[in-house]
Amino acid sequence: MYRVLLVDDCLPDLSGIVKNIDWASLGCEIAGTASNGEIGIKKAREVKPDIIITDISMPKMNGIDMTREIRKEMPDTSIIFISCFDEFNYIKSAMDQNVSAYILKPIKLTELHATIEKVVAALDQKKRYEKLEDSFKNISATQIENLLSDMLLYEDFDKEYANLLNIPYNEMFRPILITQADDSEILPTDFYQKITEFKEVCRKYADSEKNYFLKFGVTSLVILLHADDMTENKFKEYIQTLTQYIDSYGNIFISFSTEPVKLSEVSKTFNSLLNSSHPKANMPDMQNLYNRLSALLLTFISTQR
Repeated sequence: MYRVLLVDDCLPDLSGIVKNIDWASLGCEIAGTASNGEIGIKKAREVKPDIIITDISMPKMNGIDMTREIRKEMPDTSIIFISCFDEFNYIKSAMDQNVSAYILKPIKLTELHATIEKVVAALDQKKRYEKLEDSFKNISATQIENLLSDMLLYEDFDKEYANLLNIPYNEMFRPILITQADDSEILPTDFYQKITEFKEVCRKYADSEKNYFLKFGVTSLVILLHADDMTENKFKEYIQTLTQYIDSYGNIFISFSTEPVKLSEVSKTFNSLLNSSHPKANMPDMQNLYNRLSALLLTFISTQR
């Protein structure tokens, strides 16, 4: 349950908020109340609230000054300001304190309920993010590559994971695909060993922490070269070097995108590279087939006369 501190010098308003909001359904509980900013600071230190709902205009200390003091000790506490003053300066002061919402009096309970719901949803998301962050603290480079491989297989790129792993999903990369042909004489198990060898060679010629070298299954290696480190001419030289290196193996394809793409959109390019890497089975000559059908049709017609 999220702890809520209510601060308002108007007791009827304070009582109404306490009684008329279904706090349990929102995953919250009232941890304390206060009638002005000075008492609010003391209560905040005592109950360590997750959410503070406070009036702005109060005696002794207003809600803005109270929030400024509380922020020094509890910077992550969510703040909802309530005020009867619909004035720019008050709203600006509220925004300067990085508050979650600003609600005008007279309070509409439906609006307050909806606002608290949004704040709770944001807190839930933050809590999930922190758990993920903890689980990723000691993640290895190989695990990062495996996770990134999974992400790139799907168009729904998981930006939350990318943020946690410091993967620059909005930056531009040049994708390359090295893959085994369907008719290759190398056994898939042997080719998988070759991928490790290819990977080290590819890394050697494009050594940068910003680049990624990802195994896909047992017959593919995907290289993502950061566009800032790889100019067009440098990229052409890199492709030439790789081509010369793998030519001796036979029946191995190199496909690449001529234009850099966002990392979060690489999955689309990856699918097109996969399709271009494997030659399609020979399709029948449609013109020849049409001529044969026409001849058969003419023969059929002549026999019916």
